[in-house]
Amino acid sequence: MFYKKPTNCQLGNEPLQGLYLVKMKTTDREYFSSLKKKIASRLRERYPGNSPIIEDWKGEEIANFQQDLMEQVSNRVSEKWFYTHIKSDKDQVPRVDILNLLSRYAGYASWFEFKAKNAQGVGKGKVRNRSLLIGTPALLLLLAVISWQVLSQRSRTCEFCFYNAYTGEPIKEDLDLHLLVENESPLIMRSAEGCIAFETREREICLVVNSAYYLPDTVRRTMLGKRHHEQLFLKTNDYTQVIRMISNANVDDWNRKREQLHIMIADNAVIYQVFDKSGLGMEMYNKEEFIDRITLPVGRLRNLQILEVANERGKIKMLRFRTGSND
Repeated sequence: MFYKKPTNCQLGNEPLQGLYLVKMKTTDREYFSSLKKKIASRLRERYPGNSPIIEDWKGEEIANFQQDLMEQVSNRVSEKWFYTHIKSDKDQVPRVDILNLLSRYAGYASWFEFKAKNAQGVGKGKVRNRSLLIGTPALLLLLAVISWQVLSQRSRTCEFCFYNAYTGEPIKEDLDLHLLVENESPLIMRSAEGCIAFETREREICLVVNSAYYLPDTVRRTMLGKRHHEQLFLKTNDYTQVIRMISNANVDDWNRKREQLHIMIADNAVIYQVFDKSGLGMEMYNKEEFIDRITLPVGRLRNLQILEVANERGKIKMLRFRTGSND
């Protein structure tokens, strides 16, 4: 937004005192309206039967969008979110991290890139092309309101890097992260090379960290600046670390290892071996069958990659894994 003081501005025959010419830029709401049209067009490439007007979607059409969003950008939005932000006429646009997600679905690298590449086509003939004459007191009030909105809704860049609390080494395993926001579905992310970066407008954030090889943790932070970088240290899940070691090592003292497994795993534990990424092909073991398969020299399960684990009363209650060779 820019302000220009006119050199000779008159209304009728009376000169105007202390008046400024204000030219309004395109609002984020207008950009979001344009993005919704591109989202509708993108989905119709896969589902031609969907309505071209995204605000008219319901039921199966919303489900088609959720499914395609997951397939294209590995994330989703809830039906409640859809009704709150897509079908609503309120001026506030979604969070920047969601706008980035939707922009990627529409074929852009980010919300910033979408706005940069669509600046010419948004808001034409609307507020951005109108000039307003505003008196000095009103102008000061307008500036104060705009400054407050910018400061309260500005995007904050957050980066967290994760380290082993015992060794101090960077964590290379995948970490599942859920960014929790009040009245919104969690934003599900996955770390890359032990770090995660995202943008948010929230001043208070709650990040839940999960991993098969590390104990879960919940991180709550207050964002004071425009950028936040932090190192976080996670404690290892000793049980899953031991199982991985046994499956990868050539161990002579198998009896001792079997005793360790008996101590770690609950008697009624349910253990799944997954054979493909879809999770549809799998085999189920009980405690004794799993211990036999991981310790017997012939036909032994090797190179286990643990996908999910649940503990109860200090023992493994549920375990889901796959192997490098899909034995």
